[in-house]
Order: sequence, then C-alpha cells, then structure tokens
Amino acid sequence: MGGGAGCKVVQSNRSIYMRNVYVRGCLTLVGGGPGSTQAAIMLPSSTTSGTGTGTGTGTGTGTGGGGWTVVNEMVAGRPIPNGGDCKPLVMSVYENDVKKPSPMLTNFSAAVEPPPASLTAQHNWDEATFPTLDQSSGVVSVLDMGAKGDGITDDTAAIQKALDQPGAVVLLPKGYYRIVRGLRRSISTPCPPSESSLSPRTPPVS
Repeated sequence: MGGGAGCKVVQSNRSIYMRNVYVRGCLTLVGGGPGSTQAAIMLPSSTTSGTGTGTGTGTGTGTGGGGWTVVNEMVAGRPIPNGGDCKPLVMSVYENDVKKPSPMLTNFSAAVEPPPASLTAQHNWDEATFPTLDQSSGVVSVLDMGAKGDGITDDTAAIQKALDQPGAVVLLPKGYYRIVRGLRRSISTPCPPSESSLSPRTPPVS
C-alpha cells in the first residue's frame, strides 16, 4: 500500500497489531483520528537497521520513498477513554505471556522487492465465497463463544474456544477484544474480519 504526502496507512485511536505488512510511499503507519491526542506511529525514513520500543516513533530499516518497508511486527497498546473523571483503561502489551514495560513494540525492515505473490494471494477474498454469519455451518463467531468485545471483559478464553473448533472459519465482529495471553490457532483455521474489505489472514500464532 502507499500514498502521497500526509498519507496514513491506518487511522485509529485504538490498540493495533500488524505483522508482515508491506508499505511503500507512506511514512505514517498509524495516525490518530480527529481530535486524537495519540502520537502517530511513524515508519523510519533512514536506513539504520534495528528494532525498537517506545511510545512515539518506531525505529528500523526503511526508505519511505519508492522502496518498500516491511512491518515485520508492530503492536501498540492505546488507552481507552473511560468517561467522566475515570482514568483511561490502559491497554498493556504482552510478549510470550510477559507484560512489557512499554506500550509499543516495533520491528521494521527495508525490502527491495514488492510483496511476494504467496502473501498477497492470502488477502484476495472472493466476494462470492467470503464467509459470513449467514452461512448455516462452518462459521463461528467469537461472540457466540462468550466474547464481549467491549475492551473490558477478558475475551481470551472465548476467542481460544472459537479457534479450537475443528475446521471452522472464525469471525471477529467489530469490537475491542481484551486478550491477556497468547492465542494458538491451526494454520487451517481462517480468521476473516466482519468486513470483507479487510483481511487479517496472518500466519498462526505460535
């Protein structure tokens, strides 16, 4: 994906996770929505390699121009407003079931070649066969397994229960899912979102 000056790959005020995402011609990976006070997550414009952690700009290898930058992995825990005088709900980041001191982890690198066909093919959904909750069988919504998607309830067990259904297509309807430990899924368990314009078909979590 790419764009002109001032482009944003994603506009979001909420927590976000990316893995194996190719970007070209755009330096702002995640920008806040209207009125947001969240710092933008920027792709590196230099060619200094490495990985980094922080609350603002990630570090790594990138070009930001005609070349590609690969988001090998990026997670940002953004606080959720709690209303009134209550403090925002803190969205902590965990790695291998261990809470990290920073709310953001980034790992970027430069790529000379465009995304491989084997990767892009995973994101080409056929509108005629895109799984929906209207299907009579083979589709499991995490909400039916007990998930709430409200950003407060621990949905880890419910999502894992859905992922454990043999041969099922697991749907995550729009929401904020609180997960407190790693999830495991089979490579044969597709996980499309509730919108066919999105496609988070990532490799299985190990």
